[in-house]
Amino acid sequence: MSEQRLSPRFACRWPVEIVGPEERRFRAQAADISLTGMAMLVDRGVAAFLAPSGGMLNPGVPPVSVAVQAPEYAEVGKLRFEGRVRHIRRLSQEQYLIGIRFTDPDASLQLELQALVEQAMRSPHG
Repeated sequence: MSEQRLSPRFACRWPVEIVGPEERRFRAQAADISLTGMAMLVDRGVAAFLAPSGGMLNPGVPPVSVAVQAPEYAEVGKLRFEGRVRHIRRLSQEQYLIGIRFTDPDASLQLELQALVEQAMRSPHG
């Protein structure tokens, strides 16, 4: 049995752009970030498009691209990561929390991700 290591999560409130299947673009707000993924707040329409089977996600869920714009990290511009929706949770009738697991970022992207996570660690409000 393989053991999955959990990466600490840090609260953040950054604007996010998600590019899903068919190059559809959506706006979201980051809720937390770790070295392995990100949770985002989205509305019902975005949740339904990205996870049409609701909370029952399977390996066939298409990949998405996530572009993060952290205000204090603006000199780099938007950081882009590839990932897959791993979970979804309804928070209210119109708001959902989706979790994206990043898929194999290369070494340079891992360094940028590390800097982004460190920024979230330092910021009291993300």
